[in-house]
Amino acid sequence: MAEDGAAPRIHLHIGRNKAGSTTLQDFFLAERDTLAASGLRYCLFGHLKDSVPGVLGFQTQFELADHARAGHDRAYLVSNEFMFGWPRDYTDSMAAGLAGFDVRIIAYIRPYGAWVCSAYADAVKHGESSRDFDNYLDWLRPRISAWPYLEGWGEAFGWDRVRVRSIDPRDLEGGDLIGDCLSALGLDPAPAVAAGRSNRAPDFGRWSRCCGPSSSGMTRPAGMRPAGASPTRCAR
Repeated sequence: MAEDGAAPRIHLHIGRNKAGSTTLQDFFLAERDTLAASGLRYCLFGHLKDSVPGVLGFQTQFELADHARAGHDRAYLVSNEFMFGWPRDYTDSMAAGLAGFDVRIIAYIRPYGAWVCSAYADAVKHGESSRDFDNYLDWLRPRISAWPYLEGWGEAFGWDRVRVRSIDPRDLEGGDLIGDCLSALGLDPAPAVAAGRSNRAPDFGRWSRCCGPSSSGMTRPAGMRPAGASPTRCAR
C-alpha cells in the first residue's frame, strides 16, 4: 500500500478472458468491504460502471485519476478483462491518464490449449459462433498468443509494473487463484480459502485431447467435422 503522502497505488487486473476473471471479480465484489478495511477500494471500471448499485465505478481512467487525486483511499483495484485485448492506443491512453500514480498490472494466462477450448465453449454456449471447432481454431489462431497484448502493457507502464501468472495451480502461490491475487495485492491470502470458482466452462469430453495441461502442441479433437452451418460473429 502507498505510504502517507505518496500517490495512491492503482492495481489494474486486466484479465485475460477465460482465465479466472469472473471468479476474481465475484470475490472482489463480495469482499469489497473487507478489502476497503485493508485500505484497498474495489471499483467497477469501463462498461461495468453502474452494473452493481452502490459500488463505486468509473467510466474512464481520467475519472479514476481525478477521484484518486482527491485522496479518498490509499489504493484502488479495478478489474476488467477487456483491457487485456483492447487496442494498443487504449493502453497508451491508460498510461497517460494514470501518470504519477503507482500503477501495478496483474494478468493471468490460461495454458493455450485449455484457453482455446474454453473460448470455443463460451462462444457456442452464448450462440456467438456456429463454426465447427476446426474452423474456429483457424479463425482464433492469430489471437491465441498473449504476448502481443502483454507487450503493450509492459512498454506503456514498464515491465517492472507487470505481474503475469499462469492459472495452472502449480504456478500460483498456495495453488489458488484468489490467494495468489491477494498476495499480489499485498494482502493476506487467507480469505481465499472459502471462495469458489465462478463461470465454469461446459464439460465437453470430446475436447479433452485439446485441453491438456500443456500450452504447446495443441491438437484438434477427433470427431469434429464441419457442420455445414454458415459462420456467424464469434466473440474474442
